Amino acid sequence: MLKSSLQSACRLRLFCALAFIGSATFALANLDPREESSLGFFERMGAVAPAQIDAAKSARGQGDQKDVAEAAGSPADQLGLEVAQLLGPEFSAPAAETQALPEPDELLLESALQFYHAMDYMSAISAFVKVLNFESARPEVEKTALIHIARIYYQQDMPLRTIGLLKLYADSYPNDQRRQEIIFQTGMIHRELGQYELAIAAFYRVLNAIVMSGEDGMNSYLKLARRAQFEIARTHFALGQWAQALDLFNRIVLLELGPEDRETLRFYKAKSLLYVGERGKGLREIDKFISEYPNSSFIAELRYEKARAQIDMKQIDAGRQTLLGLVEMGGAPEDNMTSEWVEWRRLAGNFLANYYFESGEYETALRLYQALVVMDQAPQWQLPIVLQMASCFRELGRYGRAVESFNFVVQEVEVMRDDSGVDTLSEEFEFLADSASWQLGLLNWYEGFTERLKEDA
Repeated sequence: MLKSSLQSACRLRLFCALAFIGSATFALANLDPREESSLGFFERMGAVAPAQIDAAKSARGQGDQKDVAEAAGSPADQLGLEVAQLLGPEFSAPAAETQALPEPDELLLESALQFYHAMDYMSAISAFVKVLNFESARPEVEKTALIHIARIYYQQDMPLRTIGLLKLYADSYPNDQRRQEIIFQTGMIHRELGQYELAIAAFYRVLNAIVMSGEDGMNSYLKLARRAQFEIARTHFALGQWAQALDLFNRIVLLELGPEDRETLRFYKAKSLLYVGERGKGLREIDKFISEYPNSSFIAELRYEKARAQIDMKQIDAGRQTLLGLVEMGGAPEDNMTSEWVEWRRLAGNFLANYYFESGEYETALRLYQALVVMDQAPQWQLPIVLQMASCFRELGRYGRAVESFNFVVQEVEVMRDDSGVDTLSEEFEFLADSASWQLGLLNWYEGFTERLKEDA
């Protein structure tokens, strides 16, 4: 009786989630912004346990292939045709030829997997399509073939075709236990592409599918429902819909979360507070976060956001100190001296140097630019900073150094053009060269003008 009541309660909570992403609902699971990669998803989906194939074999022994295909949700002889139609004519094959193949489905699958592991992906796709066209192929073998085709296209950076294949899987096997995870993954890929509305729709489909699955499988899907709830909130955050994201984050019960999940959620909540204009609350949330999670990889980003908020609130000295602390790596844990930390140091230093320059404190800005320019040898990093250094020299009346720095920018862009064999580089580099040339002309005119004044005197 108690178990039945608990199951009913879980079902009711999921219905509430569909209505408004749950009032006081789910705990989160693995809510790291560096979430499992899509390749990790394909690793899990592509591995078919022997027991699953044996079960399908037993089912085929008890009935004909038509019954097995119907149980899987898609006729075997139609799925291969649909996949070939989706992928293009080069993968089409006459139905009679493939149906006449004498090899059993496992031999066909093994042949396709050999091409796959040898990274002969075009041959692998053709072989997997033959598996799908083989009229006696069992559902679990078909699913393995279809997932591998999707993975190949994802690895080849063809996400739209990957989404099409995953949707075909979900539609072809409506009773598959992994269907909800397949739909979830289409949402993640949509978001990678910046298709945020489609991503949100996919995550809602996951919640809807879980609700409609009934009470028997409810417990096995709760973890995925929690992920879908969080990803909806985070996608609204990515859309810049800060208020809506904050409201959704607030509806997730912190007390139900593990330590790592609470850390991730509070990171997003603090940023959301800043972005909706509640800077006081956001700063307090950041300070509590830094105190409670001193070794978090999120600290560098939150310190940068804190400094910008302080400056926006006219707390200039406090903002400067926060930025300087980040530039100097004050309090940074050793295990977080990563490329991410270095990137936030650079952003903080550049923001601070620009602030001093715009405030007319050219000597301080120049010292910061000189420290920043050696952080990275890449021209897209160095040339804009050298241009700013030249501007500092000009404002400080050190015209010789200014001319030298402006000339450096112009000459480096010319060398890049020669090395690349093109007449025009990217808009960014051409803008830098034009700016430096214009300011060189202005300085040369000014020097000539002052010389003529001296002669007239």
